[in-house]
Amino acid sequence: MLAQFTVVARAQQPTQHSADQPTGEGINIGDYNVKQSVEFGGRITSFTGNDQVYATYVNLASGPRLFGQTLEMRSLDNKGPLFDDLFTTSFGYGGDPNNVSILRVSKNKWYNFDATFRRDRNYWDYNLLANPLNPSNSVPFVPITLSPHLFQLSRDMTLLNLTMLPESRVRFRLGYLHNNSYGPSDSSVHEGTDALLFQGAKTTADTYRVGVDFRILPRTNFSYDQYYSYTKGDTSYLDQNFFYRLSNGTPVDLGVPFNTPSSQPCATPVVSFTTTPQTANPTCNAYLAYQRGGPVRTSIPTEQFSFQSRYFKNIDISGLFGYSSGISTVNNYQEFYQGFTSKSNLGISATSGPAAANRVSVTADAAATWYATEKFRIIDEFIFSDFRIPGQFSSIDNLLFTTSLLVAPVIYTRAACPPPFTAATCPPHNSSSAADVATAVSSRFLGQDIKSNTIQFQYDFNKQYGGRLGYLYRHRNIEQSDLEISGGTYYPGTAPGLTTPVNAARGACVNGPFDANGVCTAPTATAFDTEKTLINENTLLLGLWARPTQKLRFRYDMELMYADKTFTRLSPRQYQLYKLRGSYTPTPWANIAGSVNIYEIRNNVTQINYLSHNRNYALTVTLNPSPKWSWDFGYTYNDVFSQDNICYSIGSATPPPGSVACALPGASPLEALSYYISKMNYGFTDITWQPVPRLHLTLGYAIDSTTGSTLILNPNSPSGPLDYNYNRPYGTVTFDVAKGVAFRGGWGFYDYYEKNETPVVTGIPSRSFRGNLVNLSMIYSF
Repeated sequence: MLAQFTVVARAQQPTQHSADQPTGEGINIGDYNVKQSVEFGGRITSFTGNDQVYATYVNLASGPRLFGQTLEMRSLDNKGPLFDDLFTTSFGYGGDPNNVSILRVSKNKWYNFDATFRRDRNYWDYNLLANPLNPSNSVPFVPITLSPHLFQLSRDMTLLNLTMLPESRVRFRLGYLHNNSYGPSDSSVHEGTDALLFQGAKTTADTYRVGVDFRILPRTNFSYDQYYSYTKGDTSYLDQNFFYRLSNGTPVDLGVPFNTPSSQPCATPVVSFTTTPQTANPTCNAYLAYQRGGPVRTSIPTEQFSFQSRYFKNIDISGLFGYSSGISTVNNYQEFYQGFTSKSNLGISATSGPAAANRVSVTADAAATWYATEKFRIIDEFIFSDFRIPGQFSSIDNLLFTTSLLVAPVIYTRAACPPPFTAATCPPHNSSSAADVATAVSSRFLGQDIKSNTIQFQYDFNKQYGGRLGYLYRHRNIEQSDLEISGGTYYPGTAPGLTTPVNAARGACVNGPFDANGVCTAPTATAFDTEKTLINENTLLLGLWARPTQKLRFRYDMELMYADKTFTRLSPRQYQLYKLRGSYTPTPWANIAGSVNIYEIRNNVTQINYLSHNRNYALTVTLNPSPKWSWDFGYTYNDVFSQDNICYSIGSATPPPGSVACALPGASPLEALSYYISKMNYGFTDITWQPVPRLHLTLGYAIDSTTGSTLILNPNSPSGPLDYNYNRPYGTVTFDVAKGVAFRGGWGFYDYYEKNETPVVTGIPSRSFRGNLVNLSMIYSF
């Protein structure tokens, strides 16, 4: 994966911010030697194709920029009045999606202080996620060109750390982290149909830390830390997509899916195309209003004690103990829906109630290394982890029913709905109508207790070869329970056109009892489910290392695990992990490195048949024969595969090849082997050259290329990012005008296209984009 990330970095080299380190001897000002570098300029972009995907992948725009700034001050005699060393750097200001400022200040023997501020603007709009892919034979045909889960969020992060008396036997540490995420985004909700919601995301988290270190014994350090985290979640949801109207002019939202052959949101959602806006069918599944909110408040105090010691000869020991007890509350959850759901005649639903959850966690680990001889070592590590999360949600749900978007939902009263409960003023229930008033208390619990021990024997045969053999045993005790206490009140009423009263004979009141007014209060129903899962894992550990010469090095590591049970379908019963890394340095100016990582997973029991692997191969070459030129090359190949039995329902659509009846009780009617195959190639190469002393050239190229396939149940769905090429050639020119002054020009070309976009899915725009990006800047340094 390291090579993969290297490819990304290389690919964006001409467009990302640079902060060249100050060069030269600097200048002396008072008691300090000062070095500084500033790169300021502008960016010009020219792109064609899909703007949303460009913003998702690149999101760099034209305009002036501070590409980088660095300031370094060092005291000449470590006797500065306020500090001895100061370093600060920043980049990205002026409009880039990532802005960073870093400050490090220290005073010899007195304090070390560092601060970081980072602002990230994250845009995501890849329109295959949560997209219904409406078919072109729908009437009307409504293509969805933006992702229903689009987001455009910003994150502001501030990190402060202060260490007092860093070199003394007792030192103190203070820390603070502020993380604020906010911005507009989209979400969806299902009630009759799926509505697109505006999601006003806002989450603020603050973490405070106080710590102290004691060095009262030789070669021994004790530490105590106290943390306190407080998080506020104020995300809200609102339907504001009322692009249709009823015949009386009321705005209405018909939702995102338009597949009229399958009656989504109904067979005839629009009854008049000539009006502005178009007039909706009042008996169609639709929304007149929807909003949801519930401020979440979470506080987690944590304390931690740790130590490291080499006090005893030939023995290293370390340990850690941590305890936290957090609580998360939602004191005012509110959800309101108004519209029409044809299946149940639902017209209004209002849900409210408090929720709370606690999390108690205890962690401990202890490790010891015994150096039995100069060549032989025994390492043992024991880890204990235990957490408990009990939670409860108490809700009340009030429902009103109607027969149309044009008919006001009916409020039940005894006078308006007398026996035999067939009056037009009675609630228009049908057999699928839920309780008019429902109450529920949901108490859930999840806990896990983990104990593991790892013992390893390490032996150095000589200075060139060595190895290790180990065994890991892990025991997991997972407990979960669900207690549901529910009750409901069913008012009488009749379905339109029926003379036989529906009464309250629905749901839990099919057989009553009914009072004289036809009302049924269902007896409280209690459902309790508990499950305890014990899992024992045994893992063989093996490692070998070799340094045949000073120029050649290899390392091989292997893990073989077997478990007697799993907690989820996609958890491994067995896994094998193989890692091989090597490097060769034939000369001081040349380095060749490679790695092989193979991860195989199995849980191939009946009705699951889960198989998976992730195989990674990487190679890098670096040549730097002289200060005038260098060459870098890197390549990574990833082979990802997984398969698993799934059960699903596709309605009246044609089943995919190989589908059979699902054998699981109560499951959907069809079963198939779901598979995912992705083969990814990442590569880069670049060369830097200094043909004359004042001229520096860089030319490079990076590419991502993938091929893959998966089980596609929706025939309209393309494979999207499973098959694409992403080419990124780039180059930079830097010319030193005079001492400390240079001009730089950078160019990058972005070419992203999906191989399966011919023909393009009807109504869905191509996700490809291409274009040029040019940076022009001046660098001043001393």
